[in-house]
This record gives sequence, structure tokens and C-alpha cells, in this order.
Amino acid sequence: MDYQKKIPYFLVNSKVYDIVITDLEGKYLYVNENFKKRFSFVSNQFIGKSHTISIHPDDELKADQAVLKCLENPSQPVKVELRKPLKVNSSYYWTQWEFSLFTNDYNKPIGILCVGYDISKTKQNIAELVQTKLKLNKVIQAIPHPLMLLNNENKIVYVNNQFEHLFKYSLTEIVDKKIDFISSPNHSENFQDILESYKSGKSKTKRVEKFLFCKTSTNEKKPVGANLSSYVSDGKLFTIVILEDLTVSKQYQDAILNQNEALKKIAWKHSHEIRKPVTNLLGLANLFNEGADYWESNVKSFEYVKEAIKELDLMTRNIVKEANTNEYKIKFEKDKRYIS
Repeated sequence: MDYQKKIPYFLVNSKVYDIVITDLEGKYLYVNENFKKRFSFVSNQFIGKSHTISIHPDDELKADQAVLKCLENPSQPVKVELRKPLKVNSSYYWTQWEFSLFTNDYNKPIGILCVGYDISKTKQNIAELVQTKLKLNKVIQAIPHPLMLLNNENKIVYVNNQFEHLFKYSLTEIVDKKIDFISSPNHSENFQDILESYKSGKSKTKRVEKFLFCKTSTNEKKPVGANLSSYVSDGKLFTIVILEDLTVSKQYQDAILNQNEALKKIAWKHSHEIRKPVTNLLGLANLFNEGADYWESNVKSFEYVKEAIKELDLMTRNIVKEANTNEYKIKFEKDKRYIS
């Protein structure tokens, strides 16, 4: 039988596609010139030999299963990836094949028509892409701060482990939620406002110079800082939000504000309350006179002096007490970085 006449001319003479016909037992009935040249190191005569001479031993079962599918569904071609031998290093490369039932002039199945081509570069690119993705994921997980990836609708599409650890939300719990889902209520400017302001600006990056407040899954309020950046993929804008836990910074700020308030009160006491007994003492000192005629007057003045001194002493004690009362006593414990 002239098998070549039943194959389109462009496939017979193709420099890209390998064309093979095997009988139902897997022996070669026909191979085109492209196949012959590619695998001439395997055999100089393929006809009558088993197809197994040109595929990886571990892929023989895949090829046999593809043949069975062709027999079960004669009208449906079957795709299968097979490893083919290379001339050097006794190694293999990847090829993509499409098997279909081959019939004679009486429409009786006599074999399998196989059309294949080299996909090694594609496989290599996919493998490199997977490796790049794994490396990128490691870099993201190495960031010592919570990270969120938002789509153009400000919905969360990804968070790293640091985010899960700090906010107690898993990726499945937080994905597809809008950014306001983690915003703490009762704050004038929320994440949504900040994001819209960032998107409308020209800057590629933005650092939010204020405390933002987020809520965890346990409704704990967390003060955070934020750094924004973005990129475009397939015409869609994605925003990267890196958060920084500022719990300790907020505690320090509160401590400073508390002490500042205490100092203001002390300054007020100095400028108003302490001046009174001091002024009284100065005035009384001017009333002291020498001589017996003024003894009774001086005794009375001394009583006023003692009273003013006691008042001044009490004021001093109250100031010290006020300062000690307003000391911000807190143990600062920064959240440790989560390492998975």
C-alpha cells in the first residue's frame, strides 16, 4: 500500500513535523524524511521495527494508552507527549504527538497515524518559568513584613506568610476580599482612599507617612505603615502593598505624648502655682524689722513665712508625684518575624 498518497503533501515534505504510521501492534509502516533524518542514528531502516526503539522506555505505556483511546474513539485524535532520544549523551528531548486511527481504502483500521514536533524549548521555558516562580516566591516570603497583592478593584489576590502570621488570616480566608476588609473602623482615611490617591498620582511608589490601623481576625487593632508600588500585567494594574508593624513605634509615640503632657502640667504649676508662695515669701521678707517694737509684727510675719514654706513644699511634692504618675510604664515587645 502506498501510505504516502494518503498523507497531505505538505506533511510528507515537512521540515518541522515528524510523520509516522504504525500498524496496530506498534511496528513502523511509514516515516517521512524529516523523521528519518532526525533519528537516523537510531536506525537506517525503520519499516517493520517496533516504535519502542525511538521513545523513552518510561513513555511506552503512554503511547500504548493513546493507541487504545484511538481505537475506542476512532473519530477523535489523541494528544500525547513522548520523550525521544538525542544523538549525544544518550539523553532525551520532549515531543508533542497527535495520534489518530489510520484506515485503508475500505475504511478498515490498519494502523495509527502519528504527527509530532519538538517541544523541548517550550518544556524548557515552562521549567524555567516554574523555577523563576519558585525563586520569586522565596524572595516574597523572605520579605520581613506583611505583603499584599491587589488587583485593579483593590481586591486581595495574594498575601505572604508574614501577613498570615500577623493578621491571623490564611490566604483562602482573605483572597478576593477588598482592602477595606482589614481596615480598622473609626479612622478618617482608610486604605481605599489612600489607594485611589496613589493610583491617580504619577509616582511609581509611595510611602504613607502616617499611622494606619488594621484589624486582625481576632479584631485586634494593629498600627501599620505602608509602602505602595504597582505593575501592569496583561493590561491590568496590580498594586503591591508592603505593611510594617508599627505597634512598638506607636507605643513609643504614646509614651512621648504622655510625658509631654506631664511636662506641660509641671510647667503650668511652675508658672502659676509655685510663683504664688515664692511671691509671698519675698513680700514677707520685706516686712521684717529690727527692734523690740516690731517683735509682735515679726512673729506674725514668721507665721506667714512658715505657712508659705509649707505650701511651697506641698507644691513640690505634688509636682514630683505628678511626674511619677505620668511615667509611661510599658514593656515594649516587638512582634518577632514569623519564619515558616
